[in-house]
Amino acid sequence: MESSLQPNPEDRRRAVRYPIEARVSVRTKSGQCFSATAVNISSSGMLLQLSEPFPLNLGEEVTVEVDLRNEGDKALATWGLGTVVRMDGLRSAVHLSAGYFDSVGSQPRGVEK
Repeated sequence: MESSLQPNPEDRRRAVRYPIEARVSVRTKSGQCFSATAVNISSSGMLLQLSEPFPLNLGEEVTVEVDLRNEGDKALATWGLGTVVRMDGLRSAVHLSAGYFDSVGSQPRGVEK
């Protein structure tokens, strides 16, 4: 049986993309927020499926927060800073330039409460 995280062999992009279905919250620099679903993800970006049209612009900077669960349904804190690089109907591609991925409740190194 194939894993659902197999890359698409026809995908010729720089980074391998993996299919995923996760809820995503997107916030624009102006503070507007909307929900989407991550369709695929790579080391440098993600493809979002919007449920309704949202006024995103090419080149717009956004923050994405992804709702992921690991073993035991423990939440993972994930977010990324990115730029909208493609709009196609209800799909939007975001190039990620920075991000954070860790278990909820843990702190990044060097950060004190």
